[in-house]
Amino acid sequence: MTYDPAFDDPWLKWLWATLNSHALDPELKRAIQRELDSPLTLPFTTAQEYNPEFHGFSVFIKSLRPTPEWWGLWLGDVIHAYRSSLDHLAWILVDRGRTPTAKLSEKDRRDIYFPCAWDRGWFNLAIKRKLPGCRRADIAKIRAAQPYKAGKRRIATHPLTILDALSNSEKHRMIQPVRRHQETGAYKVSGAGDCIIRRVRVMLPVELHIGTEIARVYARRTGPDPDIEMQGYMAGTVGVQQGKPVQDFLNETRRYVGSLLSEFSDPPPDLEVRTRVPPP
Repeated sequence: MTYDPAFDDPWLKWLWATLNSHALDPELKRAIQRELDSPLTLPFTTAQEYNPEFHGFSVFIKSLRPTPEWWGLWLGDVIHAYRSSLDHLAWILVDRGRTPTAKLSEKDRRDIYFPCAWDRGWFNLAIKRKLPGCRRADIAKIRAAQPYKAGKRRIATHPLTILDALSNSEKHRMIQPVRRHQETGAYKVSGAGDCIIRRVRVMLPVELHIGTEIARVYARRTGPDPDIEMQGYMAGTVGVQQGKPVQDFLNETRRYVGSLLSEFSDPPPDLEVRTRVPPP
């Protein structure tokens, strides 16, 4: 693919989002590490209670400190820039099609968006409104990048699916929180009363809320008041929808948007220079 200056805007948005995502990642890691290093600022506490239904103890989140708001604000800026890159691409493709944007009504111009389709039928209907008059070759490239083309099992975790949902909520509803997630955990029983411990089961990776079960301790009851003391370690991360870790989502989105833009044009040769912020 050769360089076409008509596609400068989406490429500039892509790089701006990428620069901000690369800056966000180490800040998140430092903030999380500070929490872990300070016992006075632990992000959550746990408790356990006996459940006779499965003959054991449920270990769950008792308290959970909200993540700092700046995490969501920064993530929102990155989300907006990546989504804008795709919408700028859609505008360019319409503009070079059979019905350039100058010939469309104001309402039709407002409807121009990059589509996100979960099935073929919806995509076919959407392109008539979102990409009016686009070239067949351009539509074929947009179709190939749709979530439904990745297969039913991958639709929900497709980067465009998550980007579209987060972008819509960010613009129209609320700041998108960066949520805490358990990736793995290691827990052991340090003391037990009125019961005999059989085994400990760590729950699958999950988004953390108050009441979220993170482990289950199976035990045989031997007295009227079974109780345990727990010790453990949780390897946690922060994530977005579908439990996707923030950095995994941002890396996948960067590759997805960049790869799609490359289907239409190489990036500007001076891309990084044009997005460089001058020193104060």
